Amino acid sequence: MLAKTREALIEKNDSLIKVRIEALKDTYESIHNKDYDHEVDRKVAKVLFPLYAEMIPADQRLSIYKVIEQKYKGNYDKFVDDMYDNSIFSNRENFEKFVKKPSVKAIDNDLALQYCQSKYDQFEKIVSQLEDMDKELTLLHKTYIRGLGEMKQPVPSYPDANFTIRLTYGNVKPYDYEGQVVYVLEQKYIFMLSGTRRGTTSSRRPGRLRTGWRSSTRRSTGTRTGSGAPMRSSRSASGGGSTRG
Repeated sequence: MLAKTREALIEKNDSLIKVRIEALKDTYESIHNKDYDHEVDRKVAKVLFPLYAEMIPADQRLSIYKVIEQKYKGNYDKFVDDMYDNSIFSNRENFEKFVKKPSVKAIDNDLALQYCQSKYDQFEKIVSQLEDMDKELTLLHKTYIRGLGEMKQPVPSYPDANFTIRLTYGNVKPYDYEGQVVYVLEQKYIFMLSGTRRGTTSSRRPGRLRTGWRSSTRRSTGTRTGSGAPMRSSRSASGGGSTRG
């Protein structure tokens, strides 16, 4: 957001500057919310910055680490304190001072912005390096899938989510899709009993199973459904496809 404000200041676009400043106010409030503790955040940063340096080789670190080495002589605590004390977003006083008199210089000297920008730059660098690898992986994936198909011949292979393993925790409840379709818990039950799959008929199912299903659906939905009839909610039909899970 500060970068966009910087662009507006360079363009000397007063109306756009006003818009950017208002957006910055919202950003400040979202950062300094009731759950944010500035000093706890400072303490965490003092631990994470040197830890990152220990884990990542020097030539692969964020560019902000060059600033830490050159300007702060590798003193992470000093760098963090400077950033958390003097950044535009550090406290209300700093922020109000900038809002009253915003400048490109203040933004360029903001350590928090420099740190954030170094993250974005590193991310773009990594993504560009992965693009070539993704192309190679795509070709290899095609070979892999073709090999799976040939391995299982003469049995045809096709994706079927019903054969994957899933774990579900909590209560299983109906799912309301944007107020249009209500998928209920009994859908698989409906398919099994209504005879809609592979030309089967409900008469082939045990009578006790059919009776139990009808009584349970009447209790849970208040709707009486016969064999082969999809369940309907008060808004729309719900007996479409089978549920997953």
